[in-house]
This record gives sequence, C-alpha cells and structure tokens, in this order.
Amino acid sequence: MYSKKEKRMKAIIALAAVMCSFIVYGSLVSATSPNNVIVASVNYVDEKFNQIMQKVNQLEARIGTGGTPSVPTYPGTQPGQQVSSEALQKLEEKIDKLEGRIKNADFVARAASESSKYSVVVLEKGQTLIAGDVIEFIVRSGVCTAIEGANGDGIADMTSGDGKDFYTGDQLPKNHYMLISRPDGRGIKAVSDTVYLMVKGMYSIYLADN
Repeated sequence: MYSKKEKRMKAIIALAAVMCSFIVYGSLVSATSPNNVIVASVNYVDEKFNQIMQKVNQLEARIGTGGTPSVPTYPGTQPGQQVSSEALQKLEEKIDKLEGRIKNADFVARAASESSKYSVVVLEKGQTLIAGDVIEFIVRSGVCTAIEGANGDGIADMTSGDGKDFYTGDQLPKNHYMLISRPDGRGIKAVSDTVYLMVKGMYSIYLADN
C-alpha cells in the first residue's frame, strides 16, 4: 500500500502533467494565431509532449515512484534505502511550491477564459471601470462618460463608422460597440445611479471618490 505522502506526491505529478498539457496547448494557440502564422506540425507536438514527459519522469525519479512503492528514493540514495527526514522535508517544500504554481496557473487560465467572453457589469454612481488590457464594451443602460488615456487617446466608437472617439467627460452612447485598444488609463465613469454594461476583456473597478 502507498503511504499518504506517496499518494500526495503521485497526485501532484499527475496534476503537473495535466497543467503542462495546457501550457503546450497555449503555445500551440499562440503559434497558430494570425499574428504568428506558423503551422503546428505533428513533430512539433510530439517534441513538446516528449519534453513534458521527460520532466514528469524526472519528478517521478526524485520521489521514487519507479522504485519500491513503500520506500521512496531520493537523489543520493540507493534503491530501497530509507530517505532521510531532511530529504523528505526538502521534497515536501518543493511540492508545496509546485502546488502554488499550479494553483496560480489555474487562476490565470480561468481569468483569461472569463475575459474572452462578455459579462454583465454594473457600475454605481461615481465608480470607474479602467481597462486592464484591450477591452470591448456596450453601454446597455444608464449614463456614463469616457475617461481618456494618459496620452490623451479616446475611446473608439466602432458602431458609428466615422472613426469617432470619446474623450474625458463625453457621454458614451447606448448600444454602441466601443473599443479601448490598450491599458493606458482609459475607462468609463458612471454618472447615473446605476450603469449596466456588457464588457469583454480584463478591467478594474474603482470606488467613487468621496
């Protein structure tokens, strides 16, 4: 039977392998995006997969998953030799760090996924929404004004068709597809008691100034 610690280690390795597969998928998406037109061949996929498996095998070797199940091994010890408590402590610390990185990667992946679709955002009077990246938004109800960027750039109205931009203090139109092209301080300020928006992209909401 495997000990509780060995089971935990095996679970971490499996989770690490899954997260690595997401990393490869992300690299493939990036590599095949319109900005970097590169065909992801089968050989490329195999190469990345083999690199991942090599790292997983190294992890397995470190915790002795290829050795005697009940007696983990560690670099510097012989097969079947009991691992010192100090070595296990170091391994535990590395596993804890790995868990932290996996959780962080999962959080980032979820945030990226959420930012790729429209969500309903409600602003209260005086609150501001500032773009954290490229964002698209539609004002559904309420009154709000534009906040221009640090260099004086405005918010583009993609619906008008005439290249109109909105600057600080300009009231934003309802049901127009609006675009903020980069995170330079541009955003939206709520003027009415409530403002309903449809927003796609990463942003921050700041409380009203008292």
